[in-house]
Amino acid sequence: MAIGKLKAFHPPAFLDDFEKDGLKKWDETVEGWIDAEIGGEPGGIPRTSLTQFFNPKVTEYELNQTPVPITWVGFPLKLRMSKVTDDARWAAAEDPRKQAAPGGGNDREMMDEYCEWSTKKEDNGDVSIVSFTCEGPEYWTTLAEYYPIKSTKAPDQGSDKILEIYKSLNPDFADKIQADDLVDEDGKYNTHNKWNESTATGTIAHLIQRNNALSAEVDIGAQATILRKDLAHGKLITNVIELCGNGSAYGSAKRNSDPTIGGEINTLARLGVGISIADPIALYFHATDFASFRLDPTGLRRGDVQDMIPVPEGVFAYPRGDITKGYGLHIKVKVPNGMKATKVDRDLNVSDLFDLNNGGQYVRYGSQFADYIFMAVSGIVSASPPVEPKMQGSLTYTEPFVPQPFPTDVKSIAREAKLDEQLKKRAAAEKAPEIEFSYMTLAAPLKPPSRIKITKRTE
Repeated sequence: MAIGKLKAFHPPAFLDDFEKDGLKKWDETVEGWIDAEIGGEPGGIPRTSLTQFFNPKVTEYELNQTPVPITWVGFPLKLRMSKVTDDARWAAAEDPRKQAAPGGGNDREMMDEYCEWSTKKEDNGDVSIVSFTCEGPEYWTTLAEYYPIKSTKAPDQGSDKILEIYKSLNPDFADKIQADDLVDEDGKYNTHNKWNESTATGTIAHLIQRNNALSAEVDIGAQATILRKDLAHGKLITNVIELCGNGSAYGSAKRNSDPTIGGEINTLARLGVGISIADPIALYFHATDFASFRLDPTGLRRGDVQDMIPVPEGVFAYPRGDITKGYGLHIKVKVPNGMKATKVDRDLNVSDLFDLNNGGQYVRYGSQFADYIFMAVSGIVSASPPVEPKMQGSLTYTEPFVPQPFPTDVKSIAREAKLDEQLKKRAAAEKAPEIEFSYMTLAAPLKPPSRIKITKRTE
């Protein structure tokens, strides 16, 4: 056993974009999030000081332990629950008209599982390119601090690093992507630039959905180490929905990700062990399972499985990170240029891929692949002996959990939506207090916890 402490927090997937000073800045940023959580003042918002969540640079742990991956499916649960058909949920997930954030502007609002994508379609509706990312925005804003983009709006700045990364991630558009496209009017990096904003361009760099951030991941992992008891009976809360909702109030119970992350970590916490997030801290594509897809080389799209062939190498590509180690950061789906159909005169494209599942479906949406993408964060435990964990009260009143079946018929779904709207209006009328704070932290040098801006994921 090799017991020790982490020397420094590394960039996601051990990326080599940074040089020495940038690496130090990233290390300080991540450690700032962790220390703020431990101190009970993330973003200046009073929370419970943590005794089982540890900083691996401060507390010893087994350096060679295999981190435990916590996994979930990349397609949004809220759409799977609310849409009656597969076609409806796939369409809604990437419909550009549904991506506006509450404050305005495109935000890929439907994609709230730390997995976002953009689908390029031809005029006839065929899918030509699908690009996925799970890279946190904080990494890119930190990168932009150290490598300001050289553009006509900021001619004194002198780096093409970010521009070159954009081109490498989106090679089909490399000749069109310009430095001026990536900056705002002041020449600063614009996270919501034209090549990283839409669900319909086939281009992407990093996450932009308002709740998809690395600091959100840290907050969920940290707050889930607290054991909670319900305020009605004083019993230990173990249900992942209750923990995520009223118990510790991290994230949203309407997602695959937040309850899963919190539930798995809370299970470990009940053993009394110290817990942290494995370095390098990031959101990852842990694995994909595209084995059910075939390519129809005929171009006829008649669904004749006997005419189909295995998907050629290169159609599913992983241009950044290392998915073989569970560190995937980008996924690209594209049929290589020039691959001709055998029975019609045209090039094959992504819509010639056929999924044997779901009754047999040709690809009409990039969303279809998200069903087979598995996200992950990984946890580690400290070398300290287990302690007797102490329960704390639920943050708000928690009713005993009673499982309810998901509504599947149109009338039930409409009734649930109407009820939700009535509850929102009632809360607004009563001016019920809400905690709103943003995880989009500035990648600044380590500061006192009260100055680190952090906000929990919201619905």
